[in-house]
Amino acid sequence: WRDQQLLKLLISKEVHSDNYLLLDAKNLFIRSLSVSDFIKKEKLVTFEFSCPPALRKWLEASCEYIGTEVPKNWVCMPTATPYMVKKSIANEILDSPDFVKKFYGNTNLTEFFIYYAFLKNKNKIDEIYTYEKQFYATFFTTYPDTPDAIKIVKNSLENPITYCGSFHRNRIINNDFAVIEIMKNLIRD
Repeated sequence: WRDQQLLKLLISKEVHSDNYLLLDAKNLFIRSLSVSDFIKKEKLVTFEFSCPPALRKWLEASCEYIGTEVPKNWVCMPTATPYMVKKSIANEILDSPDFVKKFYGNTNLTEFFIYYAFLKNKNKIDEIYTYEKQFYATFFTTYPDTPDAIKIVKNSLENPITYCGSFHRNRIINNDFAVIEIMKNLIRD
């Protein structure tokens, strides 16, 4: 998991474009897309993410590592793929002294929170990103975990602005039949 996180930044050293789209194996595109879904008026598309209590220790650690304040109301950028990355920013992070060693030495650091904290610290978020409505819905390892929460994610997948559904492999391995049925219907459509 840590290697995978670091690779999401390290790939910037191999990419030949100014920006790149990060994806995970769990991502399933459910609508037609174009570049304008990811870049609008020369800015990368993101959305506001309300960091839940379960993730706050990672946001705090990443902000502390970068030297910036935790965002007010715990609102930041998302922590899951699909995710547009500015190559030059990822390279700056990687080029900081002993970054890889420090990243592996602190298991509370995550790639997306580090990236966000770095952007925030440099006052670059509004220069590089534009905020849109959330464009993906994810079934994480255990969340959503109630029928009502599953229904909320399912409804999000039916929203025309949602172009990506993400399904963690453990939902299938653990025979989460409600989620498997939703995924089958998306693939069938």
